Amino acid sequence: MVLPSSIRKAHNWGPGTELTLEDTPSGVLIRSNDKSRLFPETRFDDVFGSLKYDGPPVSLDDMDKAIELMLRGKNAGD
Repeated sequence: MVLPSSIRKAHNWGPGTELTLEDTPSGVLIRSNDKSRLFPETRFDDVFGSLKYDGPPVSLDDMDKAIELMLRGKNAGD
């Protein structure tokens, strides 16, 4: 479902806001819970480096090639 940006801004509904739809006799009611977020708000500095890689260094070119292969539906090991 797509909500107009003016409605999202008016209610401060950003990414991760969980909405509940209720069927009522007069239509559909949309409710939000300010505390219900799919993901807690984080800063880049909070998560940078949180995933450890145990292996040889990989170049950006190798990463780009692996992503391209993945997008094409191929396994990078093929």
